[in-house]
Amino acid sequence: MSFPEIVKLYCVLMLAVLSSTVTAQVPPLIASVSPITAEQAGPRLAKLKQGLREVGLIEGKDFILKSWYADGQPERLLTLTKEALESNPAILLVVTPASIKAAQKMTSTIPILFASVSDPVGNGIVASLARPGGNTTGLSGQSEDLVTKRVEMIHESLPRARRIAVLQADTILHHRMFKTANLAATSFGIGVKPFVASTPTELATAFADIKAYRPDALLIMALPMYYGERERIGKLAQAQRLAVFAPESEFVDAGSLVSYAPSFDEIFRQVGVFIKKILSGTKPADLPVEQPTKFEMVVNIKVAKSLGIVLPKTFILRADRLVE
Repeated sequence: MSFPEIVKLYCVLMLAVLSSTVTAQVPPLIASVSPITAEQAGPRLAKLKQGLREVGLIEGKDFILKSWYADGQPERLLTLTKEALESNPAILLVVTPASIKAAQKMTSTIPILFASVSDPVGNGIVASLARPGGNTTGLSGQSEDLVTKRVEMIHESLPRARRIAVLQADTILHHRMFKTANLAATSFGIGVKPFVASTPTELATAFADIKAYRPDALLIMALPMYYGERERIGKLAQAQRLAVFAPESEFVDAGSLVSYAPSFDEIFRQVGVFIKKILSGTKPADLPVEQPTKFEMVVNIKVAKSLGIVLPKTFILRADRLVE
């Protein structure tokens, strides 16, 4: 072999080594699809990153996180989920049943991880909590299980309440949750009526109808869109002097009266544990779906005073946090 040939071979080998090194140094991609805006999703995303740091994963070194936002337009979720999967991520992170089911139809190999999704078995997302099967696992939000508890809290804090308005979306899950709320309310002699708002544009009409109903309290079902619109919902409710019982604590900071819910900060931190296990080689089928273990009750004392509501002392003492 001549000297020029040796030099050429050496250069080819060095390029191959360098190419392999560069490829090996590219961190795995975590693709996140959110139904709300980047600003609205910010607090939960911060908790996710905190959870990843706590398990020793450093952004930019151990993973790259890229997010797609539907900006409150659920009809965009299918397209965004497709775009996210086309980026060939190591993990797809989603928070709505629609996104999960769409992703499951598009891939059977890329791990799909969900966070705070209600009734994943009943929604047909996983085979069972203990053995999810397929390429999907995550953390349940137990939203349906807590509806009865929130109705009980309405009766306890507003013993004279006789009408409850329920803000919900036009989904099978929310219709089922309404039946649960109705059953609980009936046991206290309280009537309930559903008011549907599946998109941000439908909120104004829903609240106009709620005003005509003249309820004693408003019960809000869990929905990512409602979370994103919680400030607006708070203002609409305050304009009607409504006592709002919400599915997440951030609603109380935005003007709702009471929330009782899982610690969503804890849920999104726990997502980091799932991500590390999957990146380490564990298959989603071998990771049982986890249910929340920590629940929080938050009460807005300032709102109670503005509405002229005197909450029982025993009720206030049970609160994990007071907004004053």
